[in-house]
Amino acid sequence: TPAPGESNYKISEQDLVNFIRKHNKYMDARDVSKVVHGAAKWKIRLDSDLMMVLIDVLQKKEKKRLRINDSFVANCFQGLRCFKDDLEHPAVIERYIGLLAEMRHEKSKVFIYRSKQDLVFSAQIVSSCLCALKGMTSNRTGIKDLLKVLENKIAESKETLNAQAIGDSLYGLQGMSSREA
Repeated sequence: TPAPGESNYKISEQDLVNFIRKHNKYMDARDVSKVVHGAAKWKIRLDSDLMMVLIDVLQKKEKKRLRINDSFVANCFQGLRCFKDDLEHPAVIERYIGLLAEMRHEKSKVFIYRSKQDLVFSAQIVSSCLCALKGMTSNRTGIKDLLKVLENKIAESKETLNAQAIGDSLYGLQGMSSREA
């Protein structure tokens, strides 16, 4: 039985692919963050061509920088779990990782945080970002830089990670190496 406000309907991979192909011209970065978060939640993997479409929308030059918050960043991190064939097209995932790293600071050319508080991630956001790294390895181009960004976000956070957040974080860090740390 679904929770109140939820439905039994589970979106299919084909539904999502059709939606993106039909609506990508009208999508903005917030739409993309919701799409990749939903795809990750439903364990839908998208091919590199479709991920490139979403990356292009995220990097679309607007008149002003896009105002974002920590939840937007966490949703975008979930997009790491959406790549279907990252071994076949590593440049696509490396471009996505570079975009995630661009979201890290106040001086981004693409993004601007809504407030100073949004630059400091909550424990839940930190653990969500780390959990999204599941299946990645630290020797992939850009991952070490991304981990450094998250290390700084953890240091800035004023919240203590609870047991669930620690578990999610460790789950996401499987496959990472501490040799270069």
